[in-house]
Amino acid sequence: MLMRNTTYAITLIIIALSWLPASAQFGAKSVVLMEGVVLDEGNLKPIGATIEVYDPTTHGKVNSYRSNITSGAYTIVLKPSQHFTFRISSKGYFTTEEDVRTPASEKYEHITRDFSLKPATPGAEIPIIGRLFEFKKKELSVGADEDLADLTHLMKLNPDAKISVVSYPDQTGDAMRNLALTNARAAAVKDFLVTNGIDSMRIQTAGNGDLDPATKATTRRRAKGKHAVGRVYIRVIG
Repeated sequence: MLMRNTTYAITLIIIALSWLPASAQFGAKSVVLMEGVVLDEGNLKPIGATIEVYDPTTHGKVNSYRSNITSGAYTIVLKPSQHFTFRISSKGYFTTEEDVRTPASEKYEHITRDFSLKPATPGAEIPIIGRLFEFKKKELSVGADEDLADLTHLMKLNPDAKISVVSYPDQTGDAMRNLALTNARAAAVKDFLVTNGIDSMRIQTAGNGDLDPATKATTRRRAKGKHAVGRVYIRVIG
């Protein structure tokens, strides 16, 4: 299998070089072979996806590739010392973008980079990574804007997507008080998105009076002085 993959990689390099003008053909030692897999972020299953490569300066498309529908694997030949934007898309998933920089080298380089896509089917729930709120607080915490900037960009890349911001409380207790807190938190996330250019009609909010069933068992015992903060999810509604 290793011999087969190596032969395939060399063949790709030779083909790629044949497309370049004579002045740009530095030989097989001056290309970067990039390989990896595209996975479902939720269950880590492989995905057949389209990978479009763009020049971030001109926004022009450099090339387009497909990952294998069975293994999720892809192979791309790139020039060294370059900056690219990769746009990865697949039906049933949120389109995403990733920055890729190839190493500055005059010899053959081999790099690996895996990508994951968030499911976009109605009902799918995606946790927002990061600490958006402090314990029992309804205002966004310092640094939360960095975590929500990724969500904002995702919404702009997927202009037809509609979501619900779902918030869970920090601890058990007065259900009505918890509901008021989580409603306010979900509204704070929505306000951030709207302020940063996302149509308010694309966003619903949902607070909860009870703890997140996915994290109940792990929040009962904490180190002294440490408090669990309820998670916030994005639920796909269309």
